[in-house]
Amino acid sequence: MQSEYRTSLQAEGVLSALKKNGGFIPYKLSTSKTSDIIVDCKALEPDIVLMAVSYLPEKAIENSLAISNAVRDEHPKCKIVFLGDENSFSELAEKIVSAMQDKKIDTFFYSSIDGKYLAAVLSSL
Repeated sequence: MQSEYRTSLQAEGVLSALKKNGGFIPYKLSTSKTSDIIVDCKALEPDIVLMAVSYLPEKAIENSLAISNAVRDEHPKCKIVFLGDENSFSELAEKIVSAMQDKKIDTFFYSSIDGKYLAAVLSSL
């Protein structure tokens, strides 16, 4: 429960930071089912998909990579960005870095990032 709570707070913080900085219109998906995410991406046509990655089953890196592949199949120009906790999940952080090195994602951020910096880098994608 604590990890789910932290993820929810993190998502709200990211949404707030993106609304305040960079002129984004962020949209939080209420599902982690790949098919629902693809439907939402078809409707929203996002430029960037930012996914929190953790050890929760629906946010596991394997699931997140499957979702990012499906999104890219539908929207090849969409940038895929992962957000992970490098302090609590150092092994997961290494997997995220590896995913970027393998060009499976466009970039990543650690959850300790400042909201203004996050918005600035996302704006540059």
